[in-house]
Formats: sequence, structure tokens, C-alpha cells
Amino acid sequence: MKKSLIIGGAVVLILILVLLVAPFLFKDRIKSLVDHQIGQSVKASVSYQDFDLSLISGFPNLSLAVEGISIVGLNEFEGDTLLSASEISVRVNPFQALFSDNLEIKRISFLKPRVSVLVTENGTANYDIAIEEPESGQTEPSSYQFGINRWEIIDGNLAYRDAQLGIDLELDRLQHQGSGDFSQDLFDLETSSSALLKAVSYHEIEYISQKQLNAEVTLAMNLPESKYTFKQNEVSLNDFAFGFDGWLAFPENTDDLQMDITFETHQNEFSHLLSLVPGMYRQGFEDITTNGLVTLDGKVAGTYNEQIVPGFELTLQVSEGMFQYPDLPTAVEHIELDLLVANKTGDIDQTIIDLRKLHLNFGQNPIDGAIRISGLTSPDIKANLTAALNLEQLTSMFPMDGTSLKGLYQLSLDAEGTYDSVAQTFPIVTANMELRDGFIKSAEFPESLDQFHLTSMISNPTGKLPDTRIEVSDFSFLLDNQPFSGSLVLTNPADYTWDVTAEGGVDLTKMTHIFPLDGMELSGVISGNLTSAGKLSSLEAERYHEIPTSGDFSVKNFIYTSEDLAYPFEIQSGQASFTPQQISVSQVKAQTGSTDLAMNGTLTNYINYVFGENERISGNMELESGKVNLNEWMSESETESEADQEVLTVLEIPKEIDMILQAKAGTVLYDNMTLKNAQGQILVKDGIAHLKDLSFNSLGGGFLVNGSYDPRDLKHPKFDLDLDMQQVGFKEAFLTFNTVQVLAPVAQFVDGNFSTKINFDGELKPDMMPNLGTISGKGLVNIATAVLSGADSKLVNGLAELTQFSAKPKEFKLKDVIMAIKIQNGQMDVAPFIASFGDYQTEVSGSTGIDGTVNYLLNMEVPAGVVGTSVNQAISRLTGSDQPVDDKVKLNLKLSGSYDDPKFGVGGLQDSNTTAGVAKAAVEQKKAEVKDSASRLIDEETNKLTESATQKLDSLITGSIDDSSSADAIREATKDLINKEKVDDVLNLFKKKEKKQDQGN
Repeated sequence: MKKSLIIGGAVVLILILVLLVAPFLFKDRIKSLVDHQIGQSVKASVSYQDFDLSLISGFPNLSLAVEGISIVGLNEFEGDTLLSASEISVRVNPFQALFSDNLEIKRISFLKPRVSVLVTENGTANYDIAIEEPESGQTEPSSYQFGINRWEIIDGNLAYRDAQLGIDLELDRLQHQGSGDFSQDLFDLETSSSALLKAVSYHEIEYISQKQLNAEVTLAMNLPESKYTFKQNEVSLNDFAFGFDGWLAFPENTDDLQMDITFETHQNEFSHLLSLVPGMYRQGFEDITTNGLVTLDGKVAGTYNEQIVPGFELTLQVSEGMFQYPDLPTAVEHIELDLLVANKTGDIDQTIIDLRKLHLNFGQNPIDGAIRISGLTSPDIKANLTAALNLEQLTSMFPMDGTSLKGLYQLSLDAEGTYDSVAQTFPIVTANMELRDGFIKSAEFPESLDQFHLTSMISNPTGKLPDTRIEVSDFSFLLDNQPFSGSLVLTNPADYTWDVTAEGGVDLTKMTHIFPLDGMELSGVISGNLTSAGKLSSLEAERYHEIPTSGDFSVKNFIYTSEDLAYPFEIQSGQASFTPQQISVSQVKAQTGSTDLAMNGTLTNYINYVFGENERISGNMELESGKVNLNEWMSESETESEADQEVLTVLEIPKEIDMILQAKAGTVLYDNMTLKNAQGQILVKDGIAHLKDLSFNSLGGGFLVNGSYDPRDLKHPKFDLDLDMQQVGFKEAFLTFNTVQVLAPVAQFVDGNFSTKINFDGELKPDMMPNLGTISGKGLVNIATAVLSGADSKLVNGLAELTQFSAKPKEFKLKDVIMAIKIQNGQMDVAPFIASFGDYQTEVSGSTGIDGTVNYLLNMEVPAGVVGTSVNQAISRLTGSDQPVDDKVKLNLKLSGSYDDPKFGVGGLQDSNTTAGVAKAAVEQKKAEVKDSASRLIDEETNKLTESATQKLDSLITGSIDDSSSADAIREATKDLINKEKVDDVLNLFKKKEKKQDQGN
């Protein structure tokens, strides 16, 4: 027996040791399984900092903890964190976890969880991250069960933002504890919660702000019937506490929620109700003197689903209420309130809101009224309300730090009837409102609204919608002694008909003190008058001629400053007037940075453009400036990082704008260009901007530009320009135009001017720079005089090295040259033109590519003697003569490579880049010329020769000259027909027999 006990104890000890050690041995394996299961279960990015499995921290239970966990959405919710927590931990019975189908969770804890629930306008929710398992047919019900003994949330935060429903809610400092045995069918679920209800808003209107929420709730859980009954519970919002009785149930095989719940207040002090008023629950609230009783009770009973809501009833009553802020002399007294909100049918449209009684005294100023509204779609309304308030006394009842109010406000309203826009009914109503001698001033705004007058009325004597009349007969005030007044008559809500007048001035500086504008500042004075009358039906039918509208405005010292503008925009003065047909702008003088602007003109069809669809606005404006500095509006600068620079994007031109701009400027600064005496016309139509006769002086010459900018295809915007440039410097053109830098880089070393008439078109890149690969064009370049110096150019030096002229030329000269160019397929083709290399004429033709490659032919005619000793010696060896060649030689030279690394050679010869190659080319050229000359000479005489002599001469000329007998034969054949000198000239060219291989080789 003793031995058995020892063995048994040893086994138990070993099992305990195994359980203690196992978490460490299998931690990595378990972590891998967890990662795998997460990847198979959710459509989200899940990460955590650490994973801990232990029997020690929760002994005898197994503790699993995940630290620094976060769940981040994918696709449209990418970057949005659904859940993050400092730690999530679970404690379970290890033996149940390993050997039982019943798992009991002892505790699950969430430390500092942050939950952000997002629902888009189309109903997609960021919490919908579970991967659905494919259906595998019928499955047996699982016998696996689990229960949770306790759960807790420590210092949590919950945000719920539903764009579809327009709900925005946030809970902070959330503390929650709960317990219940979910392994049982019947048990009590006990919860305790507290949180700061930071905000509750509906469609951006905030209803609750900074309220403390506490809840102690016990539910009797009946899991088989899905029925949950309220037992002991109490909920409080700030100091307002109430409790529930009743039950909730989810019937099987339905989407219904059934309920029968009643609620009532647990405390009935009036101060507790005041704590719910926005802004009331703050420091010092506890010092407010209050009195009065409050009762709030209600019930909700019935079924809730997508079609119906349960019936409900809420009753709120206040009797003999009073409150007074500390240190203020006057109280709000005799507060009486009796409110019923009810719906007995389950149709939300049948809701009744019945304010059966309302009374309160603001000092000696009473408010009395009652309102009953039956139905929400076509409400039946019965209301009466009277008020007489001395606004100055309000500040003695409500703390309004730094705000002063004055004036007498009166209201009387009686209404009874149904509002139904379809049936064209409106309550019979008589309402009058008046404010006299109003005054408003706040410490935040130094200017006051003074002498504020408002007289208005609403009437409908028949109950018919078209007979409704709203009239504001007097609306006027002084804003720091600047008067403003207006009136309004609005009739017939079935087809709103208006008659509006307004006159006065507005000081924008003072107005923005009252209504601050984020990120911008306005100053200046706008004065004017406006009259408008018309009907909504005319507006909707686009019969704008039936809406007479006119007015005049003037602006003085207007300044607009914004964070998005490099410089303020100022209008020193300006006037505008408008009629239904047009807006006229005159005498506008403006300034921004160093740019000044004067403007006059008209805009027509503006009403159709503003209110209609696919309507055009037309205009004719004249713009004049002494100086336009566009560089001040370019965002790129050397001090900005690439991330801070704004990249130019394609500017879209609205197709609905039809505008003619007559522009004139003394000086225009753009990038590195200075334009003088600029003037021309810009026409905007059908989404295209056209330039017409835009002329200016720049780069030492004159410009005339016509063309268009077409961004209708934003991915492939196009341009088309006709450019007439007169007497523009080569070097200046290179420094200014990137097209010249790419297609004519030699211009940077050319001294002289040129004129050109060229047309080219192409596409623009997204940064609004030309896409050089798409440009095509043609034109003429007229060069009066130009010089390319060898001191600056590799082209001159490379050509001089190749030709080895005895007098080394130092420059290329062009004079009275008309050069034809053509741009296509990424290169510029140049038709043959004559230049001078030193004293020698050279015919040049070829092309330059946008990739920097050059491909040119240079045909140069020079005396053979000037090509240098080495070249002459090579020619002598080739010709077999010891005498230097003193006739002219044509050199066919080839320029290839790139502008930065030019390659010179002789066309058609393998060693064309050598001196011998030049000589060979010269000899070959001379031989061809001599043969051609001899053939022409003899052909002229062959008609006089006999047939045999002709054949003999032809065979001799076309064959090789082998010996002197051949020369004698030529002399004999031609002695009677050609004088001796000509025969000798011919024979001298053939006196040496032609070798099979050139000596130059």
C-alpha cells in the first residue's frame, strides 16, 4: 500500500511538472498554430508583440496572454485599426482544455482596448472580417460546450461612426465587469459598467456631450427560449438615474426582437434633469440653486423588425421648477412642463408629440405655450406660444462671460391645421416676431451689432398652402456704424415666390471678427444694393428672364489672405452691376505680390450657368497690367524638399465657359524669360484655350504667337502653336527653351540672331511640359549672320582635326541662310543649307534626335593644297604624281555620335576618320569628276567620228589605261577632231596606270 502511494504521488508530481514545463516546451508550436488559425479565419492584418503561455501566473489555471495586439483593416479600410489592446488574456482549466469537451473560461481580460467601428454610406462595416467557411452539407451538432465565469474591460475606448445612419458615438474611460455561467441554460448575468459618454451626434448635430454613464444591470438569462429578464438594475446619466423592468426575447426562426419594458426615474430632483442639458454639467454646476420635482416614466412593448417598431410611451413632468446660478441676482422660476411622446400602433409615422404645458419666467419675462403634433409625414399641428423677453435680463440668469445682450423681443404664435405639401394644406396660422433696439457684443469680437431691428410675420388665413405668406418688413443693423438694411416677402410654399431687397455695406474685417474663417483673412468694405423677384417654378424651368434681378456693388481696399496663397490678393477699388442679362465689371484695380491688374468687362448668361445644367457662361474681359510676375506663384524653389514641392498638373478648362480675354502687359516675368509689351487675345471655348495674335518682345527680339491648348483628354492634353520669332539671339533661345536645348544644343555656342516661322504641335506631359517624342512641326529659320567658334565647340575642333587644313579654320559662319527644318518621330531634320567653314563653303544637312544623337552630312569644296601636307602626300601617292594637287577637292564628311561626343568621318570609307581616308576620298572624287568630264568632252565629239573610232574611244575610256600605246591610240583617234591642248588635258588624267590597290591603303 505504501509503495502504491509513493508511485501514485510520483505520477502526480510528474504530471504537475509536465504541466508546468509544457507551456515553455510547446510555446512556439502553439504560437505557430495560433498564427495559422488567425490567417485562416479573418480578412485583416493581425499583429502582436508577444505571446505568453503560463501555469504560474494563474495557477492552477492555464494563462494565455497576447500583448500589443492590433487588427487593421484591408481594402477600403486599409490603415484603419478596428481593435488594439495592450493585452488580452484568458485563463482556462488545463485539464478541461486537454481532456474534456466542456471548456470553462475562468476569466478573460481586455487591458486598454481601443475599438473603432466604421460603417460606410453603402453599409459596409470594418468589423465584417470573418472568412466564411464553405458549406460542406449537413453536419452533426457539436457536443463541445464552453462557459465564461468572468470578463472585464479595463480603461477602454469605443468609437462608433455609421455614415449610413448618420450616427457618431464615442465612449471613453470604459470600465466593465461581467460574470455568468454560459454552460447553464438558466443563470444570472451580472454586469457593472462606467464610461464617459464623450459625444452622441446624429447627422452632425450633437445631442449629448461629456456625460458620465454608469450602469448596474442583472439579467435573468433563459438560453433555450432566448429570453432575458431585467432584475436588479440602475442606469444613470450624470445625476439623472432610472431603472428598467421587463424582458427581451428573440423568437426562434425569426429576425424579430420582442420586448415588454417599463422604466422610471429613481430620483426626482429637478437638478438631476438639468444635468442633462448641454453645457450645464460643468465646474460650478453643483453650486446652482435648484428646486422642483421631476417624474419621467415610460414603456416599450411589442415587436421590432425592419417593418415595425414596438409601441412606446414617454411622459416627462416638471412642477415648480427653479434654478439660479450663483452670484447672479435673478432666477428662472415657475418652470412647469408636461410632455407626452407616444406611439401605440407600431407605425413610426403615427407618433404623437404633445407638449401639453410649458411655462417659465425669465425674471419678469414669461414664456407660455403648448404644442401638439400628430404624425410625422403630414403632421396635424395645434400650437400657441407667447414670449416677451428683455434680453439684457437674460444675462442676469445665464452666465454669458464677455457677452452683452440688449433689446426687447416679443413673439406670439397661433396655429392649427395640417401641413401636407401633396394635398396643398397648411395650418391656419398667425405669428408675429419683433426685436427692437437690439444690441450684441462679445469679448471675442471688438465690434458690436447695434440698433438691431427685426419685424416679421407669418400668416395663412385659409389653411391652403398657396395662401401662406412670410414677410420680413424691417431688417436692419449697424456694424460699427456701418448700416445694413433689407426686406423679404416670401409667399406660396407650393411655388415659392420671393421679393427681396438689400442695401448697405459690410466691413469684412469686422465681420470676420464675428465669424472667424479658418486659414484665411478678409478685409475691406463692400457696399451695394440688390433687388430680386421671381418664382421657384421659373428657376426650375430655367426661365431666368422671368426672374428680374439687379444691383450695384463697389469694393474698396479688399484684401484676401490665405495659407494657400503666396501673396495676399488686393482690390484697391472696383465696381460691378448686374441685370438678369449680364454682369458688368469696371474700374477694377488689383494687386498681388508685385503683379498689378486692371480689369473691365461683362459676363452674360450667368444665371443660367449658376442654376442650370450644361449651360454656358459667356464673357468679354479686358485685362491690363504694368507688371505680371508669374514666378511669385511657382511653388518650386531650391529650399523646398521634393515632398514639399507641388507638381504642376494638367489644367482642365470647363466646356461651359465661352470667354474672350483681351490682355495687355508692360512686363511679364515667367521662369527665366522677361516679356515686354505683351498683348493679345485669349479665347476659351468648348474646353479649349486659343491664343490669337499674342505679341511680345523678349530675348532681344520679337514674338508673335497663335495656337491652342486642348486638355479635353486629360491623359493626353494637346497643344498647337504657330510661332513667329524675329531677331532672337541663339544663346538666349538655348537658355530659355528646353526644345532648343534638346534639338539644337549647338545654339549655346552660336553668336548671332535668327528669325523663324514655325508650326509645331504635340502632347503635354502631366507636369504640363512638352512630350518631345510627340512633337511634329515644320518651318523656316532665317539666319542673317551667325558664328560658331571653335574655342567653344567640339564640332569645329573635331572637323579641323580631321581635315588638317593648312590654315586651320576657327569658326563656322552662316550668312543669309534660310534653313528648312522638320520635326517628327523624335528628331529634327534639316534640309541642305550653305555654311562657311573658315573660307570654304560647306553644304550641311541631316538631323538631331531628342536622345542627343546627331547625323549630318557636310559637303565641302576646297583646293586640295589647303588640306594639309599629310593629306596632299596621300593624294600624290594615290595619283602617282610628285606634284601637289592644286585643283579643288570635294570632301564628303559625315558627323555622327552625339553632340557631347561627336564622331567625324568620310562617307563610304572604312577608315574614313584618318588623314589617308580623307585623301582617298578626295582622289576618288577627282577620278569620278575627271571620268565624267572626259566622257562629256568626248561624247560631244563622237557624233562626228566614225563608228569604229567611237567604239574604240568608248572601250579605252571605260577600261584601264595600261601603257603609253593606249595614250597614243587616243591621240590618234582624236587628233583631227580635238585640238592638242584638250587631248593633253585628258591624257594627263590617265598618264599613270591605275593600280589595283590605292597607295593610301
